[in-house]
Amino acid sequence: MGEHSNISVIIPLYNKVESIGRAIESVLNQSCQAREIIIVDDGSTDNSIEATHFYSDKVEKIKIIQQVNSGVSAARNRGLREASGEWIAFLDADDEWDYDYLNEIFVLMNLFPEATVCATSYYFGDYLGNKKQAFISIPKEKKQFILQNYFSIAAKSAPPLWTSAVCVKKTTLEEIGGFPEGINAGEDLLTWARLAIKNKIAYSINPLAIFWLDKSHTYHAPPNRKFEKEDYVGDELITLLKTSFTDLKGLKKYNSLWHKMRASTFLRYGQFYMVFYEGYKALKFNCLNFHVYFYLLLAFFPKCLRLFFFRKLSSY
Repeated sequence: MGEHSNISVIIPLYNKVESIGRAIESVLNQSCQAREIIIVDDGSTDNSIEATHFYSDKVEKIKIIQQVNSGVSAARNRGLREASGEWIAFLDADDEWDYDYLNEIFVLMNLFPEATVCATSYYFGDYLGNKKQAFISIPKEKKQFILQNYFSIAAKSAPPLWTSAVCVKKTTLEEIGGFPEGINAGEDLLTWARLAIKNKIAYSINPLAIFWLDKSHTYHAPPNRKFEKEDYVGDELITLLKTSFTDLKGLKKYNSLWHKMRASTFLRYGQFYMVFYEGYKALKFNCLNFHVYFYLLLAFFPKCLRLFFFRKLSSY
């Protein structure tokens, strides 16, 4: 197997004893090997850390860091500080990579040396084991290219950048301060937005990672993370809108997408005042965001019907 010594892999870990082994093995089995694997245990209370020692005791390049529970952003940032590679690849503990994922990243680096972000398409997998490629609204004429109009694409399809299918130059991440800490949700969405404003993104349409969705993603369980009423991510996206001169129309739709996501989550928790408040903000940025109108209508439906329609509209 080949090796690309410039890539450090960071795996944040919190109570994923059932899947962390799968994630680690998918990195160790790559056709193009990484420089190191840094696992940051964010205060797990199950047997996750014991499961990682099964691998670290055998593989020298696996480094385990333990910290008091501080959130996924803090775990990723800790790994970033400890990493020795020029490039940083992230993999969540419940996801996995295809055999050739890192090789494809290496190809992108060589084809597009001006890019400081490299990413691939990916699959969605459900808790029953089914999977299908994420729909990303990108022309398929080329398999590898510089991604243009990131915000316009992200606002109308699955995110082109997803945490377990992206590799970023370490200095580039450091320039934006890493991942924002102290918030429950949206930290990755804001990070990719900050990167997309000023950096070239090399992209491959080959789906080489799997985003394993738990029951909350398929509306068979409540959301894993609640949104705070204070909207740090939304405020920061508005700041980007005021200071950016790139793809402004797309960035407005991206802002609308964020508030649509918040409206959806508040609707699932029955917080109807926040549904209407977030719906108003979403429509202010994009009055043609028809999902928002549907959410506003669902607010008047009984809980059982809301859940029924959510499941019908989900990916699975």
